[in-house]
Amino acid sequence: MVKLIGLISDRDEVQRIYNFIKAHPLDYPNYADWTEKCRRQLELEEKGAIYETYDTKVIGCIVYQQHREDRHCIEIKNFRVDPNYRKKGVGTRLEFRICSIARASHLHKVYVDVSPINHDMVTFLLKKGYILEAKEPLYICNRIELMFSKYL
Repeated sequence: MVKLIGLISDRDEVQRIYNFIKAHPLDYPNYADWTEKCRRQLELEEKGAIYETYDTKVIGCIVYQQHREDRHCIEIKNFRVDPNYRKKGVGTRLEFRICSIARASHLHKVYVDVSPINHDMVTFLLKKGYILEAKEPLYICNRIELMFSKYL
């Protein structure tokens, strides 16, 4: 079941998301620092999150926010599925839900960046209709990231 965390008032839900993203790190600099900052931003409602559970275990989540520059766009800040639950529709359900959230908020685009070495995610985004908009370094100088968007 996919559960939406909208205006977060339950710190237990924030802690569950935090524990999940911390347990499944991505290859970004200062990732541990980012997870701490993300937890605070979720508690302050500066970011939102959706997640899917199996029984009570979080098996996938998306952390998102309104894009800072394009106020008509929702930006996925973190998108992951537990490796044991990949290829089972979890990512598809989460991606569908984030697009629904964007539409309900009258936003016209979803934006996400991804490392080019994350071939599964690149393939997933292209399959879901995302368009590669740019290639540029975002987090580490001289390491290119891919910026994708999907118009709704």
